[in-house]
Amino acid sequence: MLAPKVEPVPTPAPTQVVSATPEASAAPGPVDDLNAIFPSHGAITLVASRSTEFVPELYSQMVTVSNTGVKNVFLAPASPLGASETLPFLFTDFVRLSSATDLPTTINGLDDQNFGLVISRQTEKFTSKGALVPNSPVEQRLALVVGVKDPAMTATWLTAWEGNMAKDLSNLFKLGASINNVVFKNNNYRGLNIRYANFTQPDRSIDYAVVRATNGRSYLVITNSREQVYGVVDNLLGF
Repeated sequence: MLAPKVEPVPTPAPTQVVSATPEASAAPGPVDDLNAIFPSHGAITLVASRSTEFVPELYSQMVTVSNTGVKNVFLAPASPLGASETLPFLFTDFVRLSSATDLPTTINGLDDQNFGLVISRQTEKFTSKGALVPNSPVEQRLALVVGVKDPAMTATWLTAWEGNMAKDLSNLFKLGASINNVVFKNNNYRGLNIRYANFTQPDRSIDYAVVRATNGRSYLVITNSREQVYGVVDNLLGF
């Protein structure tokens, strides 16, 4: 008896597996670190190119920023670049436009592009004699925050800038009072040295400090009141 014929089973063709091309990760932005520290409002675009128009435009946009429920909000200022693009402001360019003053870019030890604004709720208000005004309306205050690459170089530059700092920031910070012969003093907060000058009370001032934040980076903060510098320092130190 003949054995049954066995038909050969065809070998299946190999299945081609197509791997998806991984998406390229976006390059880190110049202020991603600051957006991670402060509640962020995003970016604002400022189109004015003259100092007499720049600050009014800035303040008109600030009133649209809502920081209800939080003390400080971070803003990244930018200028228009073409029809649909923007270019982030450098710290030195921002100060130049707000005060018509050119700051040095090579001897200040700063990371010029790691820069943004902090808008704060100002609740403290003082009389001309220094008495605290109860239940005063909440106002806005503007602060500058910029990365520091060389803290020692930045400290030397800031000491030299103190002679002109009040004049250079007068328009931006609405100092109002006399800005001549201003003498900065020392204050201490959370073990950090803060240099300050009041015009004429702590609710309208220049307070500045170099702060090493919880992310390991250092930042120069220049604020417009004592209350504001305390709040910004608290954010940077993680309180």
